[in-house]
Amino acid sequence: MLKLERHFESALWGSRWIAILGVCVALLLAMMAWLTATWRGIAMASQMIRHLPAASQQTIGSAADLVDVVEAYLLGAFLLVIAVGFYELFLGRLDVARQNRLAGNLLIVGSLDGLKERIAKLVLVMLIVRFGEYGIQLRVASTLDLLALAAGVFLIALSLRLVRGSSEAAGEPR
Repeated sequence: MLKLERHFESALWGSRWIAILGVCVALLLAMMAWLTATWRGIAMASQMIRHLPAASQQTIGSAADLVDVVEAYLLGAFLLVIAVGFYELFLGRLDVARQNRLAGNLLIVGSLDGLKERIAKLVLVMLIVRFGEYGIQLRVASTLDLLALAAGVFLIALSLRLVRGSSEAAGEPR
């Protein structure tokens, strides 16, 4: 029975390598998000150069398009953090990254809680960018619209303060 248990435990431990599929797919999706954002950014820049003397109404549309490009880059960063986090959690340490002084602040994930914190921070930044897009496209019809926008800005500031406060309490660098 002891031999059967040892084989089962060995198979169970080896099954963690299935996580490599998630790592590869997340990495591929991150690259696709960055390539798409880069392509859209180049196309947007060329369009803005061609129509430089256009009216300010087109500027509002361009600002919203720019926010979409930034959001696509953030999505790519989100997927990269997931790929690196899954690798570190399930498969092994990224020794090359640990030798780089920037990696500790960007990509190295020591625990599931660390991965959740990094993902939560990226999601918060993505939500802030999306709120900025809504703020750009907002048509102010009454003072209530401005009050709602101000309340949204206040809630964003509060959430940033809460996230920053929890990071400082954990002893993380800014």
